Amino acid sequence: MNQDKLICSRNTEIITDTLESLGFVLNREKSVLKPCQQILFFGFILDSVEFKVYLTERKIQKILLKAKILLSEGVVVIRDLASFIGLIVNAFYAVFEAKLHFRDLERNKIKGLEGSMDFDKKVQLSDSSILELKWWHNNVETKHGKLIRPMPVHVICRTDASFLGYGGIDLSSEMHTNGRWTSEAINYLELLAIFYALQALYYDVNNTHIEIQSDNTTAVSYISEFGGMASSDMDVLAKSIWMWCIERNIHLSATHIPGKSNTADYYSRNFSSSTEWMLKMDIFERICLHFFRPDINLFASRLNKRVNKFVSWFPEPGASFTDAFSVSWQNMSPYVFPPFNIVGKVINKIIQDKVDECIIIFPFWCAQSWFTMILENMCSFPATKTPGPIDISPQQRGTSFREEASTHRSNSIREALQGRGLSGELADFIIKSWSTGTRKQYQHAWRHWGIWNDIRCSSAFQTSETVVLTYLFYLHKSGKSYSVINTHKAMLLCTLPFFGNSWCKNTDFIPRFMRSVFISKPPKPRYIAMWDVSIVLRFLESLGKNSDLSLKILTFKTVALVSLAIAPRAQTLISLCLNNMIVEKDAIVFMISDILKTTAHGDSFSVRIEHFRNESLCAMHTLLDYIEATKKVRLSNSLFISYVTFKKVTTSTIARWLKLTLSLAGIDTAVFKAHSFRGAATSAAFNRGCSLKPILKTANWKSDKNFRKFYYRQCLRKQDISFSNALFTL
Repeated sequence: MNQDKLICSRNTEIITDTLESLGFVLNREKSVLKPCQQILFFGFILDSVEFKVYLTERKIQKILLKAKILLSEGVVVIRDLASFIGLIVNAFYAVFEAKLHFRDLERNKIKGLEGSMDFDKKVQLSDSSILELKWWHNNVETKHGKLIRPMPVHVICRTDASFLGYGGIDLSSEMHTNGRWTSEAINYLELLAIFYALQALYYDVNNTHIEIQSDNTTAVSYISEFGGMASSDMDVLAKSIWMWCIERNIHLSATHIPGKSNTADYYSRNFSSSTEWMLKMDIFERICLHFFRPDINLFASRLNKRVNKFVSWFPEPGASFTDAFSVSWQNMSPYVFPPFNIVGKVINKIIQDKVDECIIIFPFWCAQSWFTMILENMCSFPATKTPGPIDISPQQRGTSFREEASTHRSNSIREALQGRGLSGELADFIIKSWSTGTRKQYQHAWRHWGIWNDIRCSSAFQTSETVVLTYLFYLHKSGKSYSVINTHKAMLLCTLPFFGNSWCKNTDFIPRFMRSVFISKPPKPRYIAMWDVSIVLRFLESLGKNSDLSLKILTFKTVALVSLAIAPRAQTLISLCLNNMIVEKDAIVFMISDILKTTAHGDSFSVRIEHFRNESLCAMHTLLDYIEATKKVRLSNSLFISYVTFKKVTTSTIARWLKLTLSLAGIDTAVFKAHSFRGAATSAAFNRGCSLKPILKTANWKSDKNFRKFYYRQCLRKQDISFSNALFTL
């Protein structure tokens, strides 16, 4: 190599003549003897100008084609997957990030082989494998071009981990960081110590080469190799470290040093606890409810922060700044819980930076010089806590909610009923008149009501219509929706009578108030339009034969098809039982014996899953295949069971399966939730000509009011045909 082309040619001639004179035979056809700046070598392009290695266009197109084919199939032949992994491994020389995006594919391959060497078997691509395929498909054309030699080392950082915490030190500036944590496997902790040290010491550094020195060979290996196969947790962490560095154009290298030479060891075992104090989260939330929600926590750490954005004392991973006194507080609304010996300095900083609002925790030391400054500058009356425990007897319980703030609503009602002479068993029986879901919803509202009264120093049990109206109006001014306010209203009107508030039975102002809330903030429907059922159906059809599917995928497909076929609630799906199943020639019928949300006195309810001519989309056929596949492993007579534990599942599990199916089909699950299956199925049936009568019967609706108001929506399509095309097309 030489910058002068003529000199490079002369050097080439000297080398060739020397080799031939020594008896070597040169293959001149395969040799490049004319000086050039790019050369094709072993299928790669070496560029001496940019000093990088590039993929050839042929290799790029081959990767793109194979990635596209694998993504379109979903269930792939392991041999094809292994072939694609081979292409990726070969691309390591030319794509810097390549090692970050192949291990999930490799794990998918190993899991599919199941210890055999049958590469002609098929395997379902995992979600993580699909993400890696998409990365290659979207980035290989722009990400290839790897430096032949990385930039020289600019910074050296030593890190160490113990079961107590982590430590890190920058050798050039001698700046250090450390912190506590809970125990994990030591290898994982050593790798996590590297990440924390990088985040704390180099959060504002870009375009550099950092060398990590660690006394743990496993951590060094996971950095050097961009991850590893032995531990998936460490692989994910190593990937996070590298992505953090790549975003900042930081090149990372790692070397091993003996433990006795690791100066970071001291910091991983010695900590200062003088600043590690904090308020309990429930007390902090009550303070925020009383004043305002701060946007930053000053004088905090990773462990004791009460706001996601925080300023630390020393370099700390995740901290926005270090040393709160070194930055301006003018545009902040901070939460401050400083050491008491610097309260005066904090007050001066607040006044100096003209902070509009601030929550500060300080001792009630009226003799201190800073106490008068607080009184002169406070914009709200302080919330105080008197010393000593608060002692409230059961007879005084109606006067304060301090102890009852965390008490369960049902317990309070039970005590009230027992106070009237009812037995505990009878009280529990009456409480069961509310469904489990309603009790959970009301408990959340009850807790908010209690905290609000606690702040006002008023009773949550013996109250008045005026106080309830004031509370509801407070919720309205806080931006709560009509449905949230209505839940709180319903909870209060059905709960307060148990504590002697007879006015709840005859109130005129609360309904009038709710009408005003409705007018000023009318409830909005969750969905303006509905997803296209045909998209999900095409996805389910593309999965292939039921006999070729894993139990997990077969479960997803079955739940989705049954949900489309009978438009149920998740509650209905978990109520389907094999003991109540009747198989007919063209349908499967389930008798529902459980009490559902729509069950009325004297009602009998059944669901009918009918046969469809296309077996790949037939809910009845798929359901029978699912029952057969789970027959030998199921531990419950409930229709749908977990594909892991083989026991009955809950409504939340059913909802998660449906949401995951929507996501795999390409539906935006940030917008559409699992319950949207009910609206999508009934809307699609109506739009395709089905009359209302069978729709109402299938969904178990008494009238079309609920359907039209809450469920019927037009299909959301990427391209709607024009009015003219719709009208004049034959």
